[in-house]
Amino acid sequence: MNKGPAQIVAVLRQRYQSTPRAADAGLIESTVPWTFNQILLPMILVLTAVVLTQILDYREAFSKLVQSDRDAQGPIKTRIFMINYQYQKLHYHLEQVKAEKRSAYFVTRFPEAHRVRRNGSVPDDEDFKVYCDSIKRLYSDGYHDEAAKIYAETLGRAGITDPQGAKFDRKDVVDLGNREVSPGDFRKDAELAMKLCVEADPIVISYWNRSIIQRAILDFLDGTKQEAAELQEQLVFAIRQEMKQEIFDDPEGMNLSDDARQLVEDIKKPGTTSQERQRLGRELKRSLILQLETRFEDAGCDMPDIVWKQLRSK
Repeated sequence: MNKGPAQIVAVLRQRYQSTPRAADAGLIESTVPWTFNQILLPMILVLTAVVLTQILDYREAFSKLVQSDRDAQGPIKTRIFMINYQYQKLHYHLEQVKAEKRSAYFVTRFPEAHRVRRNGSVPDDEDFKVYCDSIKRLYSDGYHDEAAKIYAETLGRAGITDPQGAKFDRKDVVDLGNREVSPGDFRKDAELAMKLCVEADPIVISYWNRSIIQRAILDFLDGTKQEAAELQEQLVFAIRQEMKQEIFDDPEGMNLSDDARQLVEDIKKPGTTSQERQRLGRELKRSLILQLETRFEDAGCDMPDIVWKQLRSK
């Protein structure tokens, strides 16, 4: 505000003294109206004092806020540095552990289905047996056990501890993305800022890194399961296609189940309509999948039930 109470009053007085009414009456100076002195002037003085007081209060509060923010920058910057230093260490060691796990699961040995050695329609590959066993564990309680092992191994290599431990239930893992923490994370979310500032020990994992690393481990295991399912399906589809071709070339030489053999005869029967052949063909595919499931299990290549279920539905 550029004018104080005294200046405001003087301007108003001058305004009244120079009104057209006063000039028309032939007066050199007009008198200030009674209502101005008795009513308006006290109101103006009071309101002006209130406004000035509020401005001073706001200025003082703003100064305190700025000073508080400046005082907090040191601890916040230190906390951000510590969290991000942990983040880099944990990610470095997690990538190492993930690579070792992929090798231990034998995932790297089977980038494509044709790498699996077979004896006709039956896998004959000791490495593939290990592969199947490793993957099937991830579809049971072994999933959480494996996640906990990866987490413990990563923390151990990074020299960081987690007193809370981990349950590895995806619904309990907060999605914070996969990045370093920034000053904006402290400003935008007060609840998150409180959680990030609780721990002050650099060797104890922070709330931020705990959520990110646990989610990264779950994503790794889920991705490994999906990758394995796709390869196993490719293998079974390839074998089934070969069997279908051989069935019609030399049905007598094929080791077929009774159901499959009857379906082949019905398909070849004269007078069978095109629509009926399509239906019988779909049933033959499912019959061959069931037969292959038994043969895989007998060969020690026990694949997850969900994979066979998906195969039967296609």
